[in-house]
Amino acid sequence: MRVRVLAIGSRMPRWVEEAVDDYTKRLGPKLKVTLTEIPAGQRTAGRDTARAVAVESERLLAALRADEFVVALDERGKQLSTRELADWLHQRCRTVAISYS
Repeated sequence: MRVRVLAIGSRMPRWVEEAVDDYTKRLGPKLKVTLTEIPAGQRTAGRDTARAVAVESERLLAALRADEFVVALDERGKQLSTRELADWLHQRCRTVAISYS
């Protein structure tokens, strides 16, 4: 199974890269995790922020592949424990062995 994290912005903060590295180690060799940076929409004084968000949405959709299962992550969404995340992933790919360390 392959997990692609699509993130808006370039030069992600160190904590993003550390989180991807951490989960890559935790999830094991059968689950490949990659981080793909999507360029942010231009935000300047006098420019409509909604337009920048629309541009980012278009870029995200263009980056998706037809065979991918999409999950949007939002700080206001449901938070999963490590076990819940592992179970959720397991339901989508029965061949992935995940340790709960």
